[in-house]
Parts: sequence; C-alpha cells; structure tokens
Amino acid sequence: MLEMRKTFPGKKPDDKIVVFAKKHWIKYALIIGICLLLCIPVLVLLISLALNYMTLELSYAIILTFGVSAYLLVALALIFHAFVDYYLDVLIVTEERIIYVRQNGYLFQQVDEVHLQDIEEVGVDLKGIWRSFFNYGNIVIHSGSDIGVLNIDSVKDPKKIARIIMDLHKEHLERSHEEKDEKKELEIKEL
Repeated sequence: MLEMRKTFPGKKPDDKIVVFAKKHWIKYALIIGICLLLCIPVLVLLISLALNYMTLELSYAIILTFGVSAYLLVALALIFHAFVDYYLDVLIVTEERIIYVRQNGYLFQQVDEVHLQDIEEVGVDLKGIWRSFFNYGNIVIHSGSDIGVLNIDSVKDPKKIARIIMDLHKEHLERSHEEKDEKKELEIKEL
C-alpha cells in the first residue's frame, strides 16, 4: 500500500496537506463486533459437532461442516470488507482543495474533489449519544462545483475539521482578492 500521506489520487507537486483523516474506528468496531457475536452460536455448534462426530451419520456431518464453514467464511468476508472500507476511505484537505477518497467494494474507488474557492457552506452533523460521546460525525460541504453537496461521513472531530476548512476557505478568498487588486493596479500602471 502506498503511503497515503505522501501521495493520493490527483496529487499535484505543490499540494501541502493540512488535514489527513480517516473514518472513525467505532463505526467499524460495531460491524466487526456484530459479526463476531453472530459467529459464537456457530462455533458452539461446530464444537458440539466435533464432540458428537462419531454418533452422526457421515452425510449429516459433511452437510453440517459445509454449512458452518460457509457461514464463517461469509462472516470473515464481512469483517474484511469493513477493514478495507475503514483503511482506504480518506479525507485529505490541502491548502487549495478537499479530496475525499471512498472505496466502493474491493475494486472500485471514488475520488471527489472540491476546490476551496467553490465552497459555499460547511456543516456538521453530530447527532446521537454515540456520536457525541466518541466525537465523530458527518461533514456536509455545499459547493458551487459539479459535485454540489459532498457528504463526508463518520470522521473524527468533525467540528475541528469543518473549522479548518472554513479558515482555509477564508484565507483562499483573501489571497484571491489581493491578487485581483494587484492585477488591477498593474493594469492601471500600464495604461
């Protein structure tokens, strides 16, 4: 795996990363916990099958072993899918733009990009006891670009990240206004 803090899809040579955030671990801990809890009855059945293996007919033992193995394989696939989703979903905020990389399944990756100049509004969705206690939530960015609304879900400390994005947006607007004023002054001097 490439070191994502150094390179990411669409990286430009002059990009300076301000925020590098992954989704909060609690979202995936719940999924993995549920999968593991669903495996406990199957493991108990497997142990009882192993203890009573001599008393069962061979055909029943084979069918039960196959069913339990398939069930555990599906649970393992769900856990692996949650891990891949957690590890590869990344929010990157640079001094010029916001890049949100989402892994859709095992093979497909979606990269959304919003330039700071296109941002109209940044909101935070931090509803619920779990989200308040563990300090994670959604960041909703409204922009004038093709994306429209960029919903970044389940990031750690969304208020802080939203504040950083808005500060960068203000700095970017101030710099662009200063550059426009300098261009006007140059045009006036040339006349």
